[in-house]
Amino acid sequence: MTPLRIRGLLDIAGDGDMMSANARVHHLHSMAPGQVALPDLVAGAAFLTYWPVREQPGGASWRAPFYECQAPATFVLRDAMVHGPAGIISIGGDVLAESLAHTHPAARRQALAVGTPAMRHGRAAKMPGTHVTILAGGITNYFHSAIESAARVCMIPDETLAGACSILFPRGAVHQPELLERLGLPASLRRVAVDAADSFLVDRLLFPWSVHGLFSYHPVVNTFFDRISASVAGGTAVFPRRFYVDRRDTAQRVLEAEDELVCALRALGILPVRPETLSLADQIRLFRDAELIVAPHGAGLTNVGFARPGCRVLELHMDAYVNWCFRHLAALRRVAYDCVLGRALGPWLDLSSAAVHGMRWRVSVDHVLAAVAALESR
Repeated sequence: MTPLRIRGLLDIAGDGDMMSANARVHHLHSMAPGQVALPDLVAGAAFLTYWPVREQPGGASWRAPFYECQAPATFVLRDAMVHGPAGIISIGGDVLAESLAHTHPAARRQALAVGTPAMRHGRAAKMPGTHVTILAGGITNYFHSAIESAARVCMIPDETLAGACSILFPRGAVHQPELLERLGLPASLRRVAVDAADSFLVDRLLFPWSVHGLFSYHPVVNTFFDRISASVAGGTAVFPRRFYVDRRDTAQRVLEAEDELVCALRALGILPVRPETLSLADQIRLFRDAELIVAPHGAGLTNVGFARPGCRVLELHMDAYVNWCFRHLAALRRVAYDCVLGRALGPWLDLSSAAVHGMRWRVSVDHVLAAVAALESR
């Protein structure tokens, strides 16, 4: 069998008139690009100036005064094959490169094999009419489920959504059915949960891509968080306004002596919470009413998107993996942000390996307490 080719969206579009409504790839619309200011780090700068660190995304610099957000675009794909919860897309003899993000290599090999039953047109369910895809890989992680998948629907104009038959979303994506429900989508837009064995041949596929680039969130992400937050009324549970996101139950990037840190913060009235034990609505209430959040880097900080301007966030980073995704999100949401660095225990592992997230690390309690005091004094 001749393997399919991996090609970028614009390369495929370049084969014909991308503006033609009958093209295989039709450009529907783009949003304006822009810049988001990144306030200076204070406590973090004391570490970052002198410590070797490995920043993510590659080439990022903590000194940057802003980040550039791309112009996210929505395309209409004609006669597109869509496969699995990651939403691997093929058009004719091409696999769409943009649909392979966060997919397992085995899934990529499967998509590239023309003879694979799951990807044969004859085995795919036909879907006439217009349908939306927010399928994506990595959706068992809350960050990827919310921002790399669900938030993309906010790129599509309401009148266009109203004319679509269904929205394809990945089954098992963290909190995604409720996120979609709270976005106030048209009642006529049927929700279709896609499983690993599912393949569809779609007449017209609305493909929004992408609201964040390499953690360079477009302001349309504000629409996503604002709509969801507005759907959540006040609750009866009482949550602390100054809290620490407790990661003692996680197996990833284990923070040594976290008990000691929790005890020291508790003495300051900063109480430990575990957002993953709460309903989505209560997570939103917790972060929406927060005054101060201290947290090691982790997906729970996706909820910073629900925090109000004026809230303060102190993120704890491991020097071997300093990921600025939540610093950028805090800047977009006008939330005050600073950070403290800790040290990885042992040699730094290669970022291309998932093992990097199995590294253990330690942070100075004194450094964290000093940064909390500085952040609260601003």
